[in-house]
Amino acid sequence: MADWSNLHQDVLNLIFSELSLHGLLCCTVICGTWLRTIRDLRRYCSKLCHQSPWLAFSGSSDGIGSATDDPFAAHFFSLSEQKVYTIPLPQPPIRNRLFLGSSYGWLITIDECFKIRLLNPINGAQINIPFILTLDNIGSFRDPWGRIRGNANNIIHNQYLGEEIPKLNFKAMLSSDPSRGDYIVTLIHYPYGGISIARSNDNKWTTMSFPGLYQDAIFYKDQLYATFYGRIDIWDDLDQEWKTVVPEPKLPRVISSMFGGR
Repeated sequence: MADWSNLHQDVLNLIFSELSLHGLLCCTVICGTWLRTIRDLRRYCSKLCHQSPWLAFSGSSDGIGSATDDPFAAHFFSLSEQKVYTIPLPQPPIRNRLFLGSSYGWLITIDECFKIRLLNPINGAQINIPFILTLDNIGSFRDPWGRIRGNANNIIHNQYLGEEIPKLNFKAMLSSDPSRGDYIVTLIHYPYGGISIARSNDNKWTTMSFPGLYQDAIFYKDQLYATFYGRIDIWDDLDQEWKTVVPEPKLPRVISSMFGGR
């Protein structure tokens, strides 16, 4: 009988790079050699072929929702297999978290205490991100003219966090795979589409200068692009000012007149 564990690593890399995520997970339990090869392949090749998206949801796997459903388990629907996978996850309960984004196989979550974590749903690894209230713009809510309109302490002590977090319009993205240790988390947040960043070794958020109401952002070739109302800004260096590469389009005259324009 052939000893599959002695296959040359180059051959294993060719085989594993063609497998689906489920196929890779099955191969990790065959032998130690295969497990190490898959880990190395994942570490040095951030984008594997033939990986169809998995849709994540934290409710009941049957869509009905039952009191006995495990609050620590998340469910993932494989589009290619048309199958739901249930995966147990570490504390805090995934049921009590919101998803802020996902990148490189990691989920970015926030819990009821405003704590943000990077979560790898496959191996259960978690990385703590700086506490959200170290953000200047979250600690004191200001309007676009800089006037203080509220304070985060009011939310913490007077209102239920689970209800308030969605109102802060958080959205997060990663610059690179956290497994490699060098990454940046970018957060779009209240008030009014502000952008803040936290590097992998930071203990607090850094709020970036921004001109407007950012709605989305993405990292591309080590540059950060952010957009609002058709305008696109770019940061070549996150420690420097932005520059506009696509200006905000002007409203047609008929629409402008509806809002009092001339």
